[in-house]
Amino acid sequence: MMKMLASLTSRATYTCICRGLWKQSAGITPSIGVLGNHKSIHTKPACCIMDKDVRGKDKVLEEAGRRKSYQPMDDPLNTENDAVIEGLNSGGILTPSKHTPNMVISGTKYSELHFVSIKSTPNNTILSLQEHKGTGIAYNSCGIEGFKNSRKGTNIAAQAAAITLGKKALEKGVRDVKIIVKGLGPGRLPAIKGLQMAGLNVVSITDNTPIRMGGGKSRKVQRK
Repeated sequence: MMKMLASLTSRATYTCICRGLWKQSAGITPSIGVLGNHKSIHTKPACCIMDKDVRGKDKVLEEAGRRKSYQPMDDPLNTENDAVIEGLNSGGILTPSKHTPNMVISGTKYSELHFVSIKSTPNNTILSLQEHKGTGIAYNSCGIEGFKNSRKGTNIAAQAAAITLGKKALEKGVRDVKIIVKGLGPGRLPAIKGLQMAGLNVVSITDNTPIRMGGGKSRKVQRK
């Protein structure tokens, strides 16, 4: 009988503890808790300390800490630009949202902007200017630019090819472009820099490099 009564008292105390902690997470000072390893009911506005054997303690504490540390974010939108993007602005980088395709850049919707596709390989860098539907407008590469053999894979060659393509785009009346990068060659970043040096306004950069997930075993490197 005494054991049953002690068990009921313990359960009631735990229930009071959980209620007190939930009130604490909501901004209400609890009046019921457990101090140390001794179960007691007190009237002082002390913090609730839960025993180790209380079920769901971790979730309750995590929820209370999350509510306490939550602060509303400031509006990341920059009203000076004509582009309206509802996304996260962190370190000057805008994360796209569901409203990004409908934003307006210099009178043109984001989804209808021209884009420059950059394919960067260890031996060459290929660039192509296309419409939003995929129709090609201009094309250039390190080989066309005049670099031969191993020089086609250098960053200087990629930047020179990008500058030439950027000038072609300006001649055709294209100024605002999106960039889609594919590959891990040495010319991916210099190509982007070359487009900016040519005078193009880079609206967004998308990395479309395929990542291998599983599949068959790759072939061995040829022994020389």
